Amino acid sequence: MGILNSRLLNFRFKLTSSNNHILTNELYELPLVQKNAMEKDQRHDCEKITSLVKTFIILKADEISAKGSEKDHIQRQIDQTDREIDDLVYKLYGITEEEKKIIEGK
Repeated sequence: MGILNSRLLNFRFKLTSSNNHILTNELYELPLVQKNAMEKDQRHDCEKITSLVKTFIILKADEISAKGSEKDHIQRQIDQTDREIDDLVYKLYGITEEEKKIIEGK
């Protein structure tokens, strides 16, 4: 989930998709890293992504019932978690700082 919802794959999807809907054959063409082909540190990063996705899901659920400053605080945590996931995905795919700037439109 973290990889599929990352800025990196979103960027790639926007470049290659013919419309605004993901087609099944497009999913098969996405460059997903195979966990069994990863180095030990990459597997660790993948596990960290999984942990962060779980945190993200919990935060999104908490955000629904939150009010006022608590809601703002949770949104900041969501944003931070999302950035951490993106950073790990960039690392997993070997994305350079220059490529990161292009992907993020900076």
